[in-house]
Amino acid sequence: MAAQAKRAKLFGPLRRQLARNAIGFFGPLIIQSACATWRKHVSVHPETQALVAAGRPVLFVMWHGRMFSMLTLPVARKNLCVLISGSNDGKIITSVAHQLGFGAVASGSAHKGGAQAARTLLDKLGQGYSLVVTADGPRGPKYRVKPGVIKLAALANVPVVPVIASAAQPILQFPRAWDDFHAPNYFASIQVQIGAPCSPSEAAVRLEAQLIEGTRALDAQHPWCAARMPAPVAPKHLTAGTLKDRLAN
Repeated sequence: MAAQAKRAKLFGPLRRQLARNAIGFFGPLIIQSACATWRKHVSVHPETQALVAAGRPVLFVMWHGRMFSMLTLPVARKNLCVLISGSNDGKIITSVAHQLGFGAVASGSAHKGGAQAARTLLDKLGQGYSLVVTADGPRGPKYRVKPGVIKLAALANVPVVPVIASAAQPILQFPRAWDDFHAPNYFASIQVQIGAPCSPSEAAVRLEAQLIEGTRALDAQHPWCAARMPAPVAPKHLTAGTLKDRLAN
């Protein structure tokens, strides 16, 4: 047992690094080729479409486990800045994002490097980029909008756009993933609803409910994932202190 533990300690990090390198190399090739075969059903709210057509930056928000939806956004990838965790796994995703054509990446999270990430995101907004963030990332709890998303929206003072996505079989499932992560496989059918823009104060009140209820509605068509969603959250009434309380957390 001691010898096995010693080997695991010695070779474990090496195996993990080799796996990360393989993902970084083959990941973009697999994602691009699979995306080309997806049957995409994407709807964009007219108000959001008008903002995009006018070149106005927006903040796209999606669930961490549905990140495949960022490949369907109505903005050229070169004009998108993605917020990705600064962890070792995040570094792999950063490499993959660049190879997929995303224009910029900000590294950080609410736990580590958040202030620097926020500054980078705000700088990119000033350069005309739209932003892509996950509502519940990087570590959950799943299907709950983090206060940092609301803080960023308030600091940036840009429209917040919910992105809701679901996929039918065939899919790749990752049962041990904290976020119910799944990815559409080759020739999968995906549905993406890019909703109406809302102000940061409106997002503080109803963004979470919009994402949950919208995802439940799409997932109801796919029994394998319908049971994964929590109960809808009733939108809170916006009082003078609602946004202030969110920003203080």
